Amino acid sequence: KQGEANIPVVSSIYCSTGSLTPELRREYLRYDGYGNPVYLCNDHSRHTVYIWGYRGKHLIAQIDNATYEEVKQALGNILPESFSVQAAPDMISIDNLRSSLSARVYLYLYTTHWHDFGNYTGWSYYILRI
Repeated sequence: KQGEANIPVVSSIYCSTGSLTPELRREYLRYDGYGNPVYLCNDHSRHTVYIWGYRGKHLIAQIDNATYEEVKQALGNILPESFSVQAAPDMISIDNLRSSLSARVYLYLYTTHWHDFGNYTGWSYYILRI
């Protein structure tokens, strides 16, 4: 399967033991333009939405037990993958998901580290589980 930017992406994962018929375990239903998974379903029932930011480089939210449409509606009909292209994502909209969804929401907050001489040294992140 090809993603939006002609990036090869996985569409599904099947598992089996021995000679048993492979069973669908995970389905990747949507990707952003960077090839990051945005919406997947595990075992035909457990839905997860991932929201990426910082131009597709960092995960900013994981929403378990909510469908893509539920998350989109909670964001005011904004596509979850639209946050991927933002250099500095709108974390207020993402934070509002905690009160507008009956789902488990994990927020990932990033900070940059700079050396005394102005040299960039990396990122660190904090996970808030609500």
